[in-house]
Amino acid sequence: VEELFVFDFGTGELHDLAQRAYRLRNIPISSYNSIVCQLNDSPNHLVLLDMNHGIAYNSNANNAEEEGESRTRGRNTNNNQSGEQRHLSQHQKQWRTRKFRRKNQLRQFHKMGVEWRKQGGAGVDGENGNDDLKGSKASESFPSLRLFDTTGTLESKTSVSMVDISKNLRYIKLSTNQEYLIIITQTSDDVQIIRTTLAAIAPGYGEKIHKASLSKTALIIQPTLEYHQMYNDAWRMLRDYFYDPNMHGVNWLAVHDRYQYLVKRCAKREELDDVLRHVISELSALHCFVHGGEYDLPRVSASPSLKKLNDVASLGISGKSKSEGSGGYIITDVHNRDPDFGLVHNVQLDSPVSHKTMRLSGQIGLEIGDEIINVNGEHVETTPGGLGYLLCGTAGQSVRLDVIRNSDKSNLNNSEATKEQLSSIMVVPISKSAANNLRYSSWEYKTRVKAQTLARKSNFTIGYIHLRDMESGGMDAFAKGYYPDYNKDAMIVDVRHNVGGNIDSWLLNILQKRSWLYFQDRATNLTNGGVVWDEQFAFRGHLVVLIDEDTASDAETFSRGISELKLGRLVGTRTWGGGIWLNSDNKLVDGGIASAPELGTYNEKWGWGMGIENEGVVPDIWVDNDPRAAFDGSKDFQLEKAIEVLADWMEEEPVVLPNPPGNYPDKSLSSNKNCIPNEK
Repeated sequence: VEELFVFDFGTGELHDLAQRAYRLRNIPISSYNSIVCQLNDSPNHLVLLDMNHGIAYNSNANNAEEEGESRTRGRNTNNNQSGEQRHLSQHQKQWRTRKFRRKNQLRQFHKMGVEWRKQGGAGVDGENGNDDLKGSKASESFPSLRLFDTTGTLESKTSVSMVDISKNLRYIKLSTNQEYLIIITQTSDDVQIIRTTLAAIAPGYGEKIHKASLSKTALIIQPTLEYHQMYNDAWRMLRDYFYDPNMHGVNWLAVHDRYQYLVKRCAKREELDDVLRHVISELSALHCFVHGGEYDLPRVSASPSLKKLNDVASLGISGKSKSEGSGGYIITDVHNRDPDFGLVHNVQLDSPVSHKTMRLSGQIGLEIGDEIINVNGEHVETTPGGLGYLLCGTAGQSVRLDVIRNSDKSNLNNSEATKEQLSSIMVVPISKSAANNLRYSSWEYKTRVKAQTLARKSNFTIGYIHLRDMESGGMDAFAKGYYPDYNKDAMIVDVRHNVGGNIDSWLLNILQKRSWLYFQDRATNLTNGGVVWDEQFAFRGHLVVLIDEDTASDAETFSRGISELKLGRLVGTRTWGGGIWLNSDNKLVDGGIASAPELGTYNEKWGWGMGIENEGVVPDIWVDNDPRAAFDGSKDFQLEKAIEVLADWMEEEPVVLPNPPGNYPDKSLSSNKNCIPNEK
């Protein structure tokens, strides 16, 4: 087989291409063709979305041009073995590169169609520093639209009866009546409107492609009328989507009439939000949010350069100002994440002034107690706004810091550094969002180390997992924390501050695994690294889940599941109280939403809301954190209580490994046990 083709006759939406291509036996997306439509006047012709980025299918390599294309696609045109190996390696590299590119280009565009976006600013991928993609042509960067003749009679240079309709697609949508294709390419902002007929689709058949220029297109909106429409739409969708058709006993029509008189007084979108929040609050239900939409407030973010100029960058540290003496900024903490996961795509994600980051440029990092005196020559105390003002707009740029090293000595050499010595270093500050993520990661790492230290003092081993959310990030965090420590005596799953998601069943499924069979061979056993038990990765120890008032949504469902399935104990404070789930698909005309909780939860014991809705999950052991101590990081009473609970639990029910059953069985014929008794 010279070439592989996969045609998808499924009914899924276009944005589902990559996922469905992967399910078809891991077929490369570049060999994947999705059928967009069938021509109205010629059923034998199919319009295909060709994911091969404009490279024509060609199985004939008789001339130099075709041979070069064949080599680009990784085919072997030589008969010697070394040539086969060379082309195979190039072929594999090509697929890896394209797979990475497609993964970052395919996006859904508000459910209106499919849009492919350029990454990394202007230009085709590969022109902005990505070595893997350098040298790629524009025609190879985005999908193409092609015509396929099922009868094989369409004139074409390709062997599979295909011709190009449009290359370098950025957006494609089939009209509702399936009579038109709406296309936007990477080379123009004009909208192309093509009839789904053979004369319009096939090149050279004469019918002109109509173009609609958007350069002078404007949409006139009357805010007052649109506010009334959004108010009515929000009220109606809440009526139709809310899980209780009786609307919690509220007279919903009366609610509409009561608040509609305020809508005509709304002068801006934010005021409409306030009205919608009052309407939705009448249901006395959580998971009711009002957000999104188009706002008229002046926004610096409209200009990327102005936004960057006003963003306060960060050095990834905590500190305090010092008014006496040198008047510098004293470092009280340098934020560093788990060293096992410090590099992401070869980028150091620790504090810009940490030893791990600074050693990459041959410099010595800063430590707790060191003072920052100047930023690019300006004093941090005499400048209004201090350190934050001096770091505005510096994210990703080199900055010179003049510092006094008050620490006794560097971790990188043995040279002494006295307080009077002023030294300069070059650092690259990070953005505010990156700094927030770094500080959170630093807290996670320190809490895990603290849990392990406290457990070690109580003579048992422990695994600690913190989940920020119940989405893909939470799944990654659980996998990183659970599988290395599943064989520990105890485990803490920390869902404090968890914002929710939808992975509770996945977590509970793993934690419900039970060991019932054990393995041992001649060289290894349970204690020296051998295969341990079945079910694989089943946790055999004692489990505590930490919760607090910020544990929300699916994290509450997970906590309730831990109690209901008797998998562990809950320590902390009462949770947020959202037990009715939502899909957030009742969008308004400007993209905003007044969300409707539409998925009621229940069981025979708790009834509607699982005892969570408007109540929250009550812990088995109630303990609150001191706000000041928690902020300083000096004490975590909830964590300490969890260790105390586990220590007592270990005394009551020790976690021990089963001993082998003793002597191996005697299966010899000399044994009377193995002789068949005579039957008389």
